[in-house]
Amino acid sequence: MFDTQVIVRDVLLNTDQQLIGYQFFWREPALTPGDLLLEARDVLGWISQLLDPYEEGAEEPFKFGYRCYLYAPAEMLRESAFVSFPPHALGLIVSTETLSDPQTCQIVQAMRKAGYEFVLRGADLAVLRPEILEICQMVEVQFEAGNFTAQARIYALLKKLSLSMVANQVFSWSEYAICNKLGLNVFAGHFFLEPPPGEEQSKTIPSSQATLLRLMEAVHADADITELEELIKYDIGVSYKLLHYIHSASFGLRCEIKSLRHVIQLLGYKPLYRWLAVLLATSDPERHSAALLQAAFTRGRMMELLGSVLLTKADAENLFITGMFSLLDRLLGVSMADALAQINLPEAVGEALIDGTGLYYPFLVLTKSCETVIAADVSHLDGLGISTAHINQAHFEALRWAQRLAS
Repeated sequence: MFDTQVIVRDVLLNTDQQLIGYQFFWREPALTPGDLLLEARDVLGWISQLLDPYEEGAEEPFKFGYRCYLYAPAEMLRESAFVSFPPHALGLIVSTETLSDPQTCQIVQAMRKAGYEFVLRGADLAVLRPEILEICQMVEVQFEAGNFTAQARIYALLKKLSLSMVANQVFSWSEYAICNKLGLNVFAGHFFLEPPPGEEQSKTIPSSQATLLRLMEAVHADADITELEELIKYDIGVSYKLLHYIHSASFGLRCEIKSLRHVIQLLGYKPLYRWLAVLLATSDPERHSAALLQAAFTRGRMMELLGSVLLTKADAENLFITGMFSLLDRLLGVSMADALAQINLPEAVGEALIDGTGLYYPFLVLTKSCETVIAADVSHLDGLGISTAHINQAHFEALRWAQRLAS
């Protein structure tokens, strides 16, 4: 069975459902203060890999575009364990006990002046002294459905302190609406992965996206390069984006492009198929937020990395498509069945996305279990033989890859 040392991320969104950052923690919480300290050190080690600016062969340093929020025990603050990280990159979660210690409180205040962000956790907001609250930029709150009036009164007082209030474990659009009405302005939870209530789903895909599907069909069928060239040539948008992509720094082109045929030859069919899948997911920016795109990109890449040590290269590439397309209904505004009916995908991809079965489905379950605070039952995945270290490595490599793709 997997041990507890699997890192989970939770998305933090603002009131416009735009991505602020990621909160990282272990799937199962530590039982003792000593364990909590050890696990905080381990999480920081993984964060250092995520934020590492140096990449072999890269022309410019890598910069992760969002804050990483993690628990900061007093011992680590006193050891200056976080000061080697750029201030814009970290949000540090602290307790009232930590801020009640004069020495540690001075360290926190100095770090805040330097640009680090602090989040207060576990506070009794009804009795907490204002001077403690004012040390932090954010405070975590826990919505209680049966205590609306009392909560509204407390949150109204907090708003006067110019504090951002973080609603944890927001798992549905109805919970988001209530928290928003109460005046909370940061939301942690995976509610955004589900369609909002009342959102109408179309039965057909818009013509611009249908062109991409036809191209994917042709690539999947190993169509002649002349046919692919014709399909791309008559869609100015796709032609422009393809040329822009192959000239980008991420592709690392070192020769002159002579034609669309030349582009296809340089890319190859498998990379072209992957690029078209990404383009399809991003083709309607009005329908989705950066958080949704990042989730799709991360799922695809993480599944591919998880499968790369167990399955064939072709299966690993199909895992990428499975992860990307697991949010295709949200990205395109059509049902999953209608979306997949318009493209010929490998059978195992459809089994995973429609039926919840097949070779690829366990990889999807495992990947999704790393993006929610709710502990998923992964005991049936023991047979995959994937180590905890590889799960975490794949997770953080996927986050870096998704950030590069979006930048």
